[in-house]
Amino acid sequence: MTMKLNKRELAIVAITKNGIEIAKKLKNEFGVAATVDVFVPSKFPNTDLSITYFQEPVAQKISYIFSNYSSLFLIFSLGAVIRLVSPYLKDKKTDPAIVVFDDSENFVISTLSVNWVVAK
Repeated sequence: MTMKLNKRELAIVAITKNGIEIAKKLKNEFGVAATVDVFVPSKFPNTDLSITYFQEPVAQKISYIFSNYSSLFLIFSLGAVIRLVSPYLKDKKTDPAIVVFDDSENFVISTLSVNWVVAK
């Protein structure tokens, strides 16, 4: 018998200094209402213990996050997001919801499966 582990709720990935600040704000907005994990490349100063710093390439980290979280907030360009997640897309019932935020806090783009996740 195989035990299926539940996916974690929300991963926020930021790859720029400003994106990291946006990620922190988003995490604070959720408070304790949701399990929120923030992921940032280790090239940035890692003084914030609430952030997970990663050394592998972003594409490799996205692979892990895509399969282990039910929702992703990605703070980088939509084009990059499409290229990074396209190899893992299956269907709207299993893919995580993906919301893309631009680095200047002007735009939020509902990108994948958001309606399905909200309806569940």
